[in-house]
Amino acid sequence: MSNKHNSKLYNTHMKTTVLQTNDYIKGLQIFNERFKNIGEIEKGDKIGKNADNDKYIIYKGCKLQKLWRWLYSEDRKTTFGYFDKDFKEFFGYCDSIKNKHTGFAPTKKIEEILMNIINNVITGLYCLKESYNNHPNDGGEKLCCKIDSIILTLIDMKQEINKKDPPSLPQMIHINKKNPSTSLMTSVSF
Repeated sequence: MSNKHNSKLYNTHMKTTVLQTNDYIKGLQIFNERFKNIGEIEKGDKIGKNADNDKYIIYKGCKLQKLWRWLYSEDRKTTFGYFDKDFKEFFGYCDSIKNKHTGFAPTKKIEEILMNIINNVITGLYCLKESYNNHPNDGGEKLCCKIDSIILTLIDMKQEINKKDPPSLPQMIHINKKNPSTSLMTSVSF
């Protein structure tokens, strides 16, 4: 194969890779927008979802909170459903990124967006869990378990992203009986 042909294949591969990376970044930015308000949750707050733009909204912990949530048909069961749907979708999206790369080797930009989403969501979900801890018999326990599950999955994902193991270069030692001067040879496999 000529260098010109190799170069053309390489350029085509690189263009495809750049397009895929840009698509992943756009997708992650959508999730970042969807989950942005979760990071602003404080203990005592509850959440709902804006049907118009698919973003989470916060119902501040005040006397009118129950009324607002009732008016907008928001309760623990619907919150559980939102989390189930949205985080299955988010984790599936992250898996698709992971499967396109060997191991989890995202670009710096993808890594940065993922870490921002993860840190933001973990903080907010922990505060939301604190809001429901005192209501175990009203569906709060089930929602707390869902929140714990999401937080643990996010922590695992964060650890996987931060894993910066050096590339594995196994070395094999061969003994060459015919030529003792080359008795130790190292071969590196990629």
